[in-house]
Amino acid sequence: MPFTLSHPAAAVPFTRWGLVLSALIVGSLSPDFIYFIFLSPQYHAGHTFIGLFILDIPMGLVVLWIFHKILKYPILSLFPITHQHCLMPVANRFHFFPLPHFLLIVFSLFIGALTHIAWDAVTHFNGWVVVQLPILSAPLIETPQGTLKVYKVLQYGSTFLGAALLFYGYISWLKQTPKAPIRQKLLLSTQTQWFILVLMGLSSGFVAMIYGFVSVAPLTHFRLVYPFIVQTVVAGISLLFIELIIYSILWHSQNPNPNPQPPLPNLTHKK
Repeated sequence: MPFTLSHPAAAVPFTRWGLVLSALIVGSLSPDFIYFIFLSPQYHAGHTFIGLFILDIPMGLVVLWIFHKILKYPILSLFPITHQHCLMPVANRFHFFPLPHFLLIVFSLFIGALTHIAWDAVTHFNGWVVVQLPILSAPLIETPQGTLKVYKVLQYGSTFLGAALLFYGYISWLKQTPKAPIRQKLLLSTQTQWFILVLMGLSSGFVAMIYGFVSVAPLTHFRLVYPFIVQTVVAGISLLFIELIIYSILWHSQNPNPNPQPPLPNLTHKK
């Protein structure tokens, strides 16, 4: 499968339709959420038409709520200050209601998930497009792990292309976005930011590698390296998400009401 975090590259352009950016991004990740719940890439229900409605959109709404209500400002506090100045207005802009906007969020989740499923249809051995076009299953490259077929090369290539497009798009947006003031309580020292990031990265990575070894062991053949990497990455993302929730809860305990609504203007006229 293309790396989960590259999938937003196909969904972000739909903001031109007036769709909700964060919902598009979460929606584009949602078909893979079931992997991170069961710590295994063997569950594909989220990639089906029925799963789109009974799994992807409901799970997407839950993750979107967790992000905006719990994770958003604590994660933002880990960004460099120049990034915070540009991202803060975007973070403040989101709201779930009124009802028409909520329905727009649901539709954005749907479109995001659809881009994920469409992308996978071209890059999975059992994807609809791959099944319909046998040329995509033609052998292309021989490796120690076996034969790389066309769809697999498309999978790896599109993963790197998607990640590169996201990085380029973000940097371009950052350069042209005016900077807004931020609240002092969002600021962490650079040393604190790095300490938190390194701690979460190393701890989740270490535990995930142990899980990968346990899941695939014994690693007696080079062909098992890829399953080991997949299991490790899935577990690592799951653990990192849990760590972000724990960090965010601690952050909120020290920073209640990080983004209070500004006071209403005084509309009374003095006589």
